Amino acid sequence: MTIDEELKNIAKLTDINDHTGAMIAGCTLLRSAADDLKKEFIEIEEIRDDLGYLTEPLATRRRAGYLDMMELAERIMGDKFEAFRGAF
Repeated sequence: MTIDEELKNIAKLTDINDHTGAMIAGCTLLRSAADDLKKEFIEIEEIRDDLGYLTEPLATRRRAGYLDMMELAERIMGDKFEAFRGAF
């Protein structure tokens, strides 16, 4: 999958309100640099699925991970960063 295709997939996930899934896809795009963040988002998704909803503490964790992911992406995505951020 090309970067542009991956960005379209992230945007699609965001459009259907699968924000955690979009963050997992974003980490996949960032490759090994985001492995720890990806694990965090997967854990959040699993807990949310078990509970049936996203609790406030999980939402806070997810938001912190999102900010970390954006900081990482800004450092490594170069001229594609704005497109990356815009996909969310």
